[in-house]
Amino acid sequence: MILNCKKCGAPYTGGAICEKCGNRFDDADIRNFENEARQQREYEQFRAERAKESDNKAVKIILIVFAAFTGLIILSILVAIFVPALIGYNARKNAREEEQRMREEQANSSYYEDYDYSNDDYDYSYDE
Repeated sequence: MILNCKKCGAPYTGGAICEKCGNRFDDADIRNFENEARQQREYEQFRAERAKESDNKAVKIILIVFAAFTGLIILSILVAIFVPALIGYNARKNAREEEQRMREEQANSSYYEDYDYSNDDYDYSYDE
């Protein structure tokens, strides 16, 4: 709303008297104009705050999505590094255990193969 002088049509610039013609503005018109101007400023300020809040929400959502994707990428890298390492560790462990078992079996079999069962010192009979 624009408040103009009723006599000369000059716009209201503040004060109770028109600067151009000296006519006095009506007090009720001044109050209404100032109330409407104040309400318009408050509304514009409110809209600016809402726009800023929605921008902040959008930025927060973007950051959360970015953090989630970054976390997934880091997790996949860690899995790609450690899972094969664990599989390799278990395979080496199983190979060592199998190798140890083979050595023990070979040692046991060679011990029994080398043992001389034909020794006559141990021949005895139960009849004596």
